[in-house]
Amino acid sequence: ILIRDAKDEGTTGVMASVFSVIFGAGDEGGFKGIGKEFGRNNRCKFEADIAEFAIFCTREGSKCVSLDFDFRGVHSLPTPDIGVALTRFLKNEDISDFQEGWLQKLKIIVEKFDTLGIAKIKSSNKI
Repeated sequence: ILIRDAKDEGTTGVMASVFSVIFGAGDEGGFKGIGKEFGRNNRCKFEADIAEFAIFCTREGSKCVSLDFDFRGVHSLPTPDIGVALTRFLKNEDISDFQEGWLQKLKIIVEKFDTLGIAKIKSSNKI
């Protein structure tokens, strides 16, 4: 897995952890293997010179798929104010409207995922 951004940039490290669980490819801290077999470490590289967020390749590099994100469609959706919710939470006030607002936003994202154009996946020859 090649990832464009630094591991500590934004949510990149979290995303890499998810990718590691799905694909088994880890960074330097990944599974070292048994003897010289089955190692999964050093298969996730950060700060790669790629335009997309990530590129996933087979071990031999013969097939690759790129993944990129565009959150502009999500940013246009109504979002409840977390600052207000945190203030109310600290005062032991009800924040169920905030919770419901986030659930509604997530529901819209799930239902309109394809039309919002959030994820762009395509074949890639890059390795």
